[in-house]
Amino acid sequence: MLPLEGKVAVITGATSGIGARTAEVFVANGANVVIAGRRQDRGEKLARKLGDAASFIRTDVCAEADVKAMIDHAVDRFGRLDCLMNNAGRGSQYAAIAEVDLEQFDAVIAVHLRAVLAGMKYATRVMAVKGAGSIINVASVNGFRAGLGGYYYSADDHPEYAEDAIDSVAKRWQPLRYVGRTDDIAQAALFLASDASRFVTGQNLVVDGGISAGWAIAAVRPDRELFFRTIQAGVTAHSA
Repeated sequence: MLPLEGKVAVITGATSGIGARTAEVFVANGANVVIAGRRQDRGEKLARKLGDAASFIRTDVCAEADVKAMIDHAVDRFGRLDCLMNNAGRGSQYAAIAEVDLEQFDAVIAVHLRAVLAGMKYATRVMAVKGAGSIINVASVNGFRAGLGGYYYSADDHPEYAEDAIDSVAKRWQPLRYVGRTDDIAQAALFLASDASRFVTGQNLVVDGGISAGWAIAAVRPDRELFFRTIQAGVTAHSA
């Protein structure tokens, strides 16, 4: 039996990137999937590729009515709801506090926070009836470690450039020097959506190559050596 056999999942931001790959992985593992997103051409194309197990609905997660319709669509089309993956995102600011554009801040919060709450509001109404369900909220490593920037959110149309950029700094940023890909997140979501994680709740599963755990030792070793040389030089000078 496949891990998601008979389950129904809704994935927002599913017309490309992490969302699209997760939809593919879920369908391959037995789920029926609602692909939700704003880009209708991409969403319909992906749904055709995945066949009868997938259905696209155009959704602006900033509109509460769209979010409700998205959940209703899952129930109407597939008869149930077992998983909601709040994955939609948008580019964020990279600016000093004194230069923050508050209108842009509001727009980002509308997608990254308000839309997540809206999704949970309507999904839990369905899940509570049968007393089970998985809600997976996808967030950025920036939530754990500041200063990693936001431009890569906008690199969706050119993933090969994003991978090259990440690879150029991965040796310093990550203990694991492998460049993370959409499948790494999709496989984590597969676990969380399956019964294998039935005793897991209220947790942050960090899939970031170790960035939030700290710099790789090979990258910081020169700084450590400088630190200890400076201390030794001070001790030596004081002793003299």
